[in-house]
Amino acid sequence: MEQQKNQIDQNFAKVEINPFTTQEMLIQQMEQFLNQEEIQLAIFKRSDCNIILENILQKLKKLNNLNIFKITLQNFREIDFDHLFSHTSNIRSIRELDITLFKDIQQFKPISHNAGHYLCQLNDLQILNLQMNLKRFQYSEQTFNFYEVYQKCNKLKKLDFTIKSSNYNTFIFESLLDGIRLILNLEKLNIRVYGKLCYNSLFNKLYNELKDLKNIKSLELSFIWSYGAKFQEFKNLFQQLSKISSLESIKISIALNIQEVQQDDQYDDLKKIMSEFQSLKKLNFNLCYCKNINLIKMLESIASLPNVEETTIDFYVNETSSFQNNLSNLVKALCSVQSLIALNIYFSSIIEINFEQYLNLISELKNLQKLKKLTLYSQMNRNQKTIPHLNFDDLIETAIHF
Repeated sequence: MEQQKNQIDQNFAKVEINPFTTQEMLIQQMEQFLNQEEIQLAIFKRSDCNIILENILQKLKKLNNLNIFKITLQNFREIDFDHLFSHTSNIRSIRELDITLFKDIQQFKPISHNAGHYLCQLNDLQILNLQMNLKRFQYSEQTFNFYEVYQKCNKLKKLDFTIKSSNYNTFIFESLLDGIRLILNLEKLNIRVYGKLCYNSLFNKLYNELKDLKNIKSLELSFIWSYGAKFQEFKNLFQQLSKISSLESIKISIALNIQEVQQDDQYDDLKKIMSEFQSLKKLNFNLCYCKNINLIKMLESIASLPNVEETTIDFYVNETSSFQNNLSNLVKALCSVQSLIALNIYFSSIIEINFEQYLNLISELKNLQKLKKLTLYSQMNRNQKTIPHLNFDDLIETAIHF
């Protein structure tokens, strides 16, 4: 085991360059790069960032074994993106590329050429992770055109995009999504948006790009600081995703505006849609700012998934109206999902919920014969409660927090 750990350490280098890093220290750190398979590079608050980057990337392109390259840049007045992407594209052995630009960057130099023009030269690229803060960044639609990457990097299996902006992000992500349909081997797509969106436009673009991909198994969508999506938009998204037969895992984090929904048949429609996910084994809902009675009815649709094995429900309670009874309905619905192996329920509340009654509801879940993992977490009470034994004899892992 110790020999294996040493081997891993020998193939991995982590280098951090800050204002106190001298030229001598920098040379010593760069000596670690020789024959490394993974390099994590972080540069903080350096006025000579572009020069350092160019020197390091010139050295890295000579490495034939570098498979994973992760670079983090923070606190700069100016970054030359052309140099960053063009020099990175010369490291042809890269299989996983992770570029993170932190929030404290003060001023960006506009990109004259799009990143995709350079990165498409990484023929062995399998994972692309891009995290950027655009609040003070000059950009256009062409900036985020990765079409050439999707067209030429035919080994790509995972895309992970996180974009933060105070402006509308719809066109940015439509640009990022454009051409994903060409990645025939794509298995995972993660999208995180911090800012304003037009949901209908984005959801339609997403579906049109994914619908013909036969290997897509995992989809994560997180919309933060966005206006609430309407229930109809949410339902339309799942109706579209239900047609992608290869999907095994879906994670949705979103604020929903479903207070206007009054007709029960709309929730019945959602249940019918959920029943069409034949391959879906993992579902994660992170929801907030919803009227509770509608929220619970919507969550009950999870019970319609025919083969789900793991589900996570994370929601916020902001009113007292009939919440306890509706929570009871949710638990009873989940008790019918006999395929469940893992169940995670998280909720926070501004109200006090009857603790004993809540545990009685949860104890009903012992009827799930395949359940091996149960996590319950609530932030509703300030004082720690004593947890009675729930008699879940077959559970391998249990975590209950109040």
